[in-house]
Amino acid sequence: MGKRVARGATPGPSPQGLCGKSERTDLANRAGMHHAHPPSSFAILAMALLLVGCFSSLEQRWERFDEEMRQDIGVKTKDYFISEWENPTKRTTMADGGSTWTWQFRGYGGAQGWDKSLTFRPDGVLKEFHRDYWPKEN
Repeated sequence: MGKRVARGATPGPSPQGLCGKSERTDLANRAGMHHAHPPSSFAILAMALLLVGCFSSLEQRWERFDEEMRQDIGVKTKDYFISEWENPTKRTTMADGGSTWTWQFRGYGGAQGWDKSLTFRPDGVLKEFHRDYWPKEN
């Protein structure tokens, strides 16, 4: 006589299945819990997207900076910029109690660089910003 099978169980291969996969793996695959693509394809896609940013012009990168800064007006404070950008190169106090802080970078003997100036309201919230960089692209 053949093997007895417990009620509700199905005869068949061991819990490792025919291909060495556990039932848990089979269930996870059927439930869509495993990725259809190997992680390396996602890494390649991420790398390609990052490289696209590398081919942007200098002006395009500064335009993205401008977009981000416009969103920060009325929202971010001096404390935020100190934590992100560290201490400014220059600080000026305005007559209304606000202040202007400037961060500067100079490279190659001044042949390239940038200035970022932020003006804050008296309560320390960003009011406006200005930036300049050089050399400009032709």
